[in-house]
Amino acid sequence: MAGPGLHCRVAAAFATCLIVACSSPEERVANHIERARELAAAGTDDAAILEYRSALKIDADQAAANEEIGELLLGQGDLSGTFYLSEALRLQPERIDLAMRLARVLLITSQIDEAAIVIEAAKAAHPDAGVVYGAESEMLLYRNDAEAALVAAKKAVELDPEDSELRMQLGRAFQGRMRTDEITRQPVDRELRRAAIEAFEKADELAGGSVRARVERARMIGQRVQSQEAAERAFTEAVELAVEQDRPELRYLAASAAESFAIKSGRHAFRIWALREMI
Repeated sequence: MAGPGLHCRVAAAFATCLIVACSSPEERVANHIERARELAAAGTDDAAILEYRSALKIDADQAAANEEIGELLLGQGDLSGTFYLSEALRLQPERIDLAMRLARVLLITSQIDEAAIVIEAAKAAHPDAGVVYGAESEMLLYRNDAEAALVAAKKAVELDPEDSELRMQLGRAFQGRMRTDEITRQPVDRELRRAAIEAFEKADELAGGSVRARVERARMIGQRVQSQEAAERAFTEAVELAVEQDRPELRYLAASAAESFAIKSGRHAFRIWALREMI
């Protein structure tokens, strides 16, 4: 004969099943998403992804779930995450930040034509947004069209002169023009180098200190034989800023760039210093 404990457990299980059965699709979706976020915050990404998938099986048009599962998948190196970011953007076409995030991922993963489509749509919807022209400039560099990339970068800075990242893109566009001259064996225009350095300096200023901007500035300075000592100082400043900001990954980036410069320029003592900073 069953005891009262068994009856209680059966009753509790029945009540749970009844609650699940009676909950609306919206409630089930919300529960899956809430659980997914908790799991992601705890670092259990695989379990979070399963919860997001469960939510999307009920309602595929959940913008937040699409965006969040997309980011988790991309964080694991799974490029199917771009599909979910695309879905999130389809559901929220006004999200220029999401469009630019998707475009960057597509560029990094060599899906250049797909990135161009996203950027063109964003430009049509937001013709006065500097960030869109910045993304277009980067896309054009991937297509080896340095001249058009420079035009787009200048337009981006014109629209938003106080954006540090757009100044960085302008500097990269000047670098692209310099590489074009080198490839075609044309004399590198000194004004291009000067303009690139100024763009990186402005990016550093606007950011209140940018390690990446300082590294690129140092690289530009180091290209001139007569500026080797100045380049050393510039690389050192980049490493020191990374230390000050407590950014070990940027410290390694800056020190690694410094070591590459030291190898090319034959500055052995500086290379030893850079290696120590990398460690």
